[in-house]
Amino acid sequence: MLPPATRLGPYEVLAPLGAGGMGEVYRARDPRLNREVAIKVLPADVRLDEDRRARFDREARAVAALSHPNVVAIYDVGADGHHVYAVMELLEGETLGARLRREPLPVRRAVEIGAAIAEGLAAAHQRGIVHRDLKPDNVFLTSDGRVKLLDFGLARVSLPGASSDLTTIADATAPGIALGTVGYMSPEQVRGEAVDARADVFALGCLLSEMLSGRPAFVRATAAETFSAILHGEPVGLADASAPRSLVALVEKCLAKAPGDRFQGTADLPFAIRSTITTDAPPASAPSRPSRRLWWVAAVALIVLAAAAYWLRPASDAGAPITSLAVLPFENIGGDPAMEYLSDGLADHVINSLTAAQPGKLRVRPFASVVRFRTRPIDTATVAAALNVDALVIGSVRQQGEDLAISVSLVDAREDAQIWGNRYTSRLADILAVQDRFASDVASTLRLQLTDEEATRLVRRDTNDPEAYLLYRQGMHELNRFSAEGLMAARDLFQRAAQRDPRYAAALAGVARTYVLLGSIHVGPRAAYPEALRALERVRALDPDNPELRVQQGVIHLFHDWNWVEAERELDPSMPDGSELLIPVWNMHGFLLGARGRTQEGIEAIQRGNEVEPLSAPRRAELAQAWLWEGDTARASAEARRALELNPYFFLAHHHLGVAQVLEGRFDEAIATFEKGLTTAPQSALLRGGVALAHARAGRRATAESILDEMENWSPRSGRAYAVAWVHAALGRPDAALAWLRRSAEDRDPFFIWVRSDPLFATLSKDPRFAALIREVGLPS
Repeated sequence: MLPPATRLGPYEVLAPLGAGGMGEVYRARDPRLNREVAIKVLPADVRLDEDRRARFDREARAVAALSHPNVVAIYDVGADGHHVYAVMELLEGETLGARLRREPLPVRRAVEIGAAIAEGLAAAHQRGIVHRDLKPDNVFLTSDGRVKLLDFGLARVSLPGASSDLTTIADATAPGIALGTVGYMSPEQVRGEAVDARADVFALGCLLSEMLSGRPAFVRATAAETFSAILHGEPVGLADASAPRSLVALVEKCLAKAPGDRFQGTADLPFAIRSTITTDAPPASAPSRPSRRLWWVAAVALIVLAAAAYWLRPASDAGAPITSLAVLPFENIGGDPAMEYLSDGLADHVINSLTAAQPGKLRVRPFASVVRFRTRPIDTATVAAALNVDALVIGSVRQQGEDLAISVSLVDAREDAQIWGNRYTSRLADILAVQDRFASDVASTLRLQLTDEEATRLVRRDTNDPEAYLLYRQGMHELNRFSAEGLMAARDLFQRAAQRDPRYAAALAGVARTYVLLGSIHVGPRAAYPEALRALERVRALDPDNPELRVQQGVIHLFHDWNWVEAERELDPSMPDGSELLIPVWNMHGFLLGARGRTQEGIEAIQRGNEVEPLSAPRRAELAQAWLWEGDTARASAEARRALELNPYFFLAHHHLGVAQVLEGRFDEAIATFEKGLTTAPQSALLRGGVALAHARAGRRATAESILDEMENWSPRSGRAYAVAWVHAALGRPDAALAWLRRSAEDRDPFFIWVRSDPLFATLSKDPRFAALIREVGLPS
């Protein structure tokens, strides 16, 4: 062991952290950056073997390029005398192995950890890096709730020229070596065959199985018994684990003996893992024969459209005509989570169909405002009042084999009375063709006097491919989560839908929408908007009248191009094209007004957007942000809390609430708010910067500077520059704050367009360099 004060290159060893078969790990200090790091000193056999040393350097540099929040960051590699070392970020917390040895994990936490591991693996696999030694002691759980993969590319270095992993097996059978490594190896590794990413999928299955059952899946008393269990046995305890069946099925697929029977990659695994326990998520994989569920969606759509026809019948047939309605997600009788995204998809489909026929003449609440009413029971009068609509459609569906049983209730909220109800049983046959005919009948009953073009929009079918349709519906479901992982999962699902049907304009528009949201919320416009533009060009070629073309292009003009004239033209909320169902145009228009310094007008526009979507967490959070422009922390806090009541996981609401608390001097409360948001969005620069900001404002400079050092080393794609500028401003460093603001402008950070109204930069407002920067980058006047 190295004594304290030992120097390894520029690094000073402070204390040992641990030791194992792959070397010794020390806490150390980098005096150049004044930060603490972890240093792994590798064994002599790596140092003395030139080929293995070269392999280590290549793999370390490849992993260093990952820059992923679920992979431990590698800062440096080097040699000093007899020592070869790797310098990594210093983590506080414990390994997954230590946690499992101490206590079992709840199912939801196991799923969160498993999904985070899968995200780290996916990032590595995309670069051609395979871990090959994934086990509980190579997964680190930080004290602030993050998950990090350790020894990625470092833990196992094959013998030069070897095509197998036999060295690991040999090492594991040596005296004194625990069977932890071999207990997580894939069958092909045990057989000494070449491996690929599917070996990591198997190891991930082992980790998930152990987290769920509390027992290692294949570890036995001896190495031979362990190898036999991996090759021929079943995972211990998994069948008896108190976990959703869909989650157990996913683990079993990961643990398939033949690589070809497992998930063939990790790109979709984070989404699939999370889907197994969220009631508002799709199944782990799309069904091989999706037609049943498509028929189900179409069948219920017909009934809801019929309900709309009844409600909206002419006033001469009944009382005052219904001019506004909300279609609630249908209750899924039986509770199969695989059906939930279709229940939501049905509501979304009917909402858009009714609005598309004659935009502006019938007010239908967007899906974002009804999604919270998935749960039953509900009070119809209260719901209708909250949504400010005349009528509701409430339904339920049960599927048994080829049969559907559907119940629909039509409620006139003005009288709090059911005005019609029925129960339908149906066979699943030729329902798509019937849907077109039925939609025409609905239009006739409504006496909408449709033109030929409007009649076409009413029955428009975006795709004839059922599987593409289901992928699109899953994508819409994921998109509504707004998290980075949800948006990336949505993007992948939309792309798969477009691959199945290259003329599926709605799927391509979904791709564009996910990239716009990723760029606006998570990774910055420069990183994502070019991909959105490519998708929009494909949409334009297929459907030049698609309303998403206008609003998405307007958002890109606003946040990326800084083309204020074109942004204002495209984001005109008065255009009656139904685009408010796709993007909150009033809110985007309000953002443009805020960028021009017309904050009060911006607030009024955003309030109009909240009238369109009165129960949408994102819309409430946007209003909270607008009140911050005015420095009205009380209203900002109230709107942020309302957003969190609607969706406790909407991390931007945590951000806006935390900023309001900072401005009010309630620093510890702000830190707690930011950290709670980080449990949902652990890679958010706004939230991490908020923690540092609160510490800086509270006078805890050392803590603030420690977080600042960490963030300054994040990838530029993390959108860190604006938040880093906050902290420098709070620490009284105007030069550094302005330098980081300039980087933020270069990155087209979405928040930068409101920098003049940001109260956190009030100390810079009188600095002539601040005004010069605003003029230089061309913010609108």
